[in-house]
Amino acid sequence: MKIYRYPLLCWKLTDDTICARVVGTEYGSIDTQLKKLQTHLADSLQQEYAEYDYLPDPLLNPRLKTINVSVHPSYEENSAIFPVKTVLN
Repeated sequence: MKIYRYPLLCWKLTDDTICARVVGTEYGSIDTQLKKLQTHLADSLQQEYAEYDYLPDPLLNPRLKTINVSVHPSYEENSAIFPVKTVLN
């Protein structure tokens, strides 16, 4: 039996909440433990294979690149948009 390996992209939403996404697919989940996320997402892929006899192609040599983006937030009040002076990085 062939084994497919899918990279997970994970990030902390809060101190006790982790979000994960199977790279290259639409599968994602949120939990408090990384191991539970891995198990849940692997089960989702296995269920898709059992139901549709299909698995998305895994990425062969995934690499992570970090890109910094400056965000200029704004808010809307009385149908007018006002920029916030603070820039988020």
